[in-house]
Amino acid sequence: MAFRKFTIYDFKRFAMLVLNFMFGNGKCCVCGNSTFNGKICISCSKKLYDEAENSHCEKCRICGKSLISEEEICMSCREERILKNSDKVVPVFPYRLWAKTLLFEWKMQNQRNLSLLFAEICNSVIKKRISENIFIVPVPPRPGKIRSRGWDQIEELSEILKVKFGYKVLKLLERTEKNQQKKLDRKKRLSSKGKIYTESKLLKRLSSENSLPEQVLLIDDVLTTGVTVESCCEILKNAGISKVDVLSLFVVD
Repeated sequence: MAFRKFTIYDFKRFAMLVLNFMFGNGKCCVCGNSTFNGKICISCSKKLYDEAENSHCEKCRICGKSLISEEEICMSCREERILKNSDKVVPVFPYRLWAKTLLFEWKMQNQRNLSLLFAEICNSVIKKRISENIFIVPVPPRPGKIRSRGWDQIEELSEILKVKFGYKVLKLLERTEKNQQKKLDRKKRLSSKGKIYTESKLLKRLSSENSLPEQVLLIDDVLTTGVTVESCCEILKNAGISKVDVLSLFVVD
């Protein structure tokens, strides 16, 4: 299987992220204390690592959300199962309180110095709860996003995982719909299933050559209804990939 070689652009991009992370200054977006390593202080960074690695609460075996009084499967999946093609879903943080602030700063306020922190946390979670030897498939950005904003958070996260930690990244999916999912209510999100994503040229080629990996890890920033993840997993499974695990930085529970 052929992979794109590292380019000077890859290393320059990574170096800029590191410098931005190390020499940025301001206040921590979690606790408000002064920080000289980006938008989050060392103390809060440590708390994030600890929470990511020591989350022992029971999880739904289908969607990965925390169970309250249920056993094995949460009420949402019992009432209306959305995720049918994912083999395992691993959310890192619940989407509440400080987590909302972090995601907003990263995704909407273009605080790209958080990308390195999130990549390091993802790497730790992948090693502990999934597998080091796995192909990463990023959920693709909507058309025109990178051109208009200059970057995409999942694209950048995947690049850091590739350059710093050595993961193989396969861009097997493309997004066809320009509308933002976050602006749709649950009913409209569910009705959009299967209409947003499609196979990339790389996926079509690897499928025709019978050289697809048996297992991949789909990465996204936040799991809300599960429609995005299910749409992507269904495409990957239909193309011939046997096992599709999912890593989501945040989960709305």
